[in-house]
Amino acid sequence: APAIRENLYKRFYDSLAGSRGVRDRSQTSFEIIFVGFSPPKEQMPSNFRYIYTKVNAVQCWEIAAREAQGEYLILAVDDCLFSRRFLDRIYYYLNRLYMENTLIGTRYQTNGVFYDKILTYSGRIQNAPVLPSTCAFKREVWTELGGLDRRFPGAFCNADMILRFYERGYNLFIAPDCWLNEIRNNEVQSSWWKKTGKRGQ
Repeated sequence: APAIRENLYKRFYDSLAGSRGVRDRSQTSFEIIFVGFSPPKEQMPSNFRYIYTKVNAVQCWEIAAREAQGEYLILAVDDCLFSRRFLDRIYYYLNRLYMENTLIGTRYQTNGVFYDKILTYSGRIQNAPVLPSTCAFKREVWTELGGLDRRFPGAFCNADMILRFYERGYNLFIAPDCWLNEIRNNEVQSSWWKKTGKRGQ
């Protein structure tokens, strides 16, 4: 995940690890790699890594993907929270679908409100497939697609990657019981521009 905002690391980690209680605790092993220019001030768990650099969000994802050790990748952002047992449910579907030809997508919230139709393949096509904001996919898929298009400074780069996945005739399955909640505020973009001096084109 790109990490540009301070003091969000523990909240992000706790929602993914399920530190809110026994019923929420993740049974799936994972690592978190944050890349950015605002390292955490507190001590983080052993499966949390931080890589310091001043680049755009897309480059943050690229760096994290190269450094990750896991079999599957999930792209997220530092202001995200995950639904209960997120990784366990994702892993449940990963083991029951032919992952070489399928991306496991999740539902999307902004500040707790669902926006399942926020991105579609084409607004002019009836019943066009939804492009989720978050996907789990095999490392080989990332390599095959060539990673993210680095001409995107941030937003919509993941949608572009999913479209390229569709163009190869692959499938997308959206897990109905998994979602990512992005906690947005008006300071997010202005903070990024102030620290990097870069505006999205």
